[in-house]
Amino acid sequence: MKKFLLTAIGVVAFAAWALAQSTTVFVAPSNTGCSGGINIVLGTDVIQNAISANPAGTKFCLAGGTYYQSAPFKPLNGDTFVGAGEGVTFISGAKTITGPWTPYSFTQGGTTYNSFRASAFLPATPFGGGTCLRYACAQSEDIFLDNSWLQPVQFLSSLGAGQVFKDYTNNLVYVSSDPTGHLVEESYAHGLVDGNTNLVTNVTMQSMTLTKSANRAQTGVIEANSIGVSGWLIDTVEITFGHGAALELRGSTVQNCHLHNNGQEGPMMFGINPLINNCEVDHNNYAGFDPGWEAGTGKFVASTNGTFNGNTVTNSSPNTGSAFYSGGSIFARETPHVTIYNNTVSTGISGSSPVDTGKAIGTLQQNRTDSCTHPDTGATTYPNGELICPTTPNPSGMHTSGDIQVHNNTITNYGPSIYSVNAGMSNDVGFWSYFQIGGTSPLTWTNNTYCNTDGSTSGVFYQWVVPPGQMNRGLWQSEGQDVGSVFHTMGSTC
Repeated sequence: MKKFLLTAIGVVAFAAWALAQSTTVFVAPSNTGCSGGINIVLGTDVIQNAISANPAGTKFCLAGGTYYQSAPFKPLNGDTFVGAGEGVTFISGAKTITGPWTPYSFTQGGTTYNSFRASAFLPATPFGGGTCLRYACAQSEDIFLDNSWLQPVQFLSSLGAGQVFKDYTNNLVYVSSDPTGHLVEESYAHGLVDGNTNLVTNVTMQSMTLTKSANRAQTGVIEANSIGVSGWLIDTVEITFGHGAALELRGSTVQNCHLHNNGQEGPMMFGINPLINNCEVDHNNYAGFDPGWEAGTGKFVASTNGTFNGNTVTNSSPNTGSAFYSGGSIFARETPHVTIYNNTVSTGISGSSPVDTGKAIGTLQQNRTDSCTHPDTGATTYPNGELICPTTPNPSGMHTSGDIQVHNNTITNYGPSIYSVNAGMSNDVGFWSYFQIGGTSPLTWTNNTYCNTDGSTSGVFYQWVVPPGQMNRGLWQSEGQDVGSVFHTMGSTC
């Protein structure tokens, strides 16, 4: 499985394509690894044109280079898309800000501030929503300089290196130094692949990188999670710099992929038999969404018989990709029959400020009677039309999770002992015996290996929102959890 980060090397290689923001079609090298399919030459929105010109079930071969999207393309049932490799074939939702970049100065409080500005592609008002720990996390229109994300600032007087000021009213972006001669891009397309509109099934995407999508929070760069969608295969695909989630899929498989540096979170998996296998998921939530609202690695939600196997998950600080819902880096919500095994999880940062909560693997049992509306719009549905509370097992609106099997994982938690949570369940419904070992629908942790900064017998390994609250190793094991697991002290054997 190849892993790639977008770097300045890619800028040099594809600078000519990056300047193309019209429907001009370029001749591209053929994809020698894809045979028996329709070749699509490079251009803008040419993938959708090819889909529209061919029947369902067509195989499409994508060449090396960059395909630009001004809107998500909509596959047909059974379509297959094969690129020339991660970091070779790019599908991008960006537009290039070509300038000219003109100097701009103003004086405030006796201080003169200097910057450079240019016209961009900003809407009159930002597209997006969500609860933020960092300014402007909800603004989906990200700006990139030589493939590095620029942090938005609220005031032009605060502008510094690595930052951008976005003037939506006048469609202008400001940076601190002259970027002439560099690649400046704005993520523009609200997603890159749409399987929801036509309820598409059995789509395959292989060997490519999807990047710079202006999908809002709670939606994916690949969005195929509506009821009626299933059977997608995402294989050997890198997804990066999407503003919301990397992908949202229902009843589908994600394997051999790298889901990283997305604005809110990595994968969101719904439906029956979702599978994430042999993937790397790291450094998500660069935009700074509140983990208590939802941000971080990703989750199973409203799904059954899910499997998360053989993946490597890396978190950093709460502002750049920590746990959420007091659950964990790997998370299951209102989800029965999930197996989480053979994963490697690293979470928490010792001495970080603000303190990294360092949560690893968890699940949620929640009474949603008073929280079945979108926190920003007040709507009772998500943007794709699905109910925010799709199931209500009893009149209280409970979201149930049960029969969660967590075994043979390696968890390294760098966070301080009083904040770190290796495993557990967030539960605000007032009871928990239902989910104990021997209960009707148990949550079972076994044969895991833990490494903590605070020693093998202290620290928080299990957490409930209701009593008994946080548990150390002894209490955790007295509940029948991790009896056969191994606990190490950081710096000794791990």
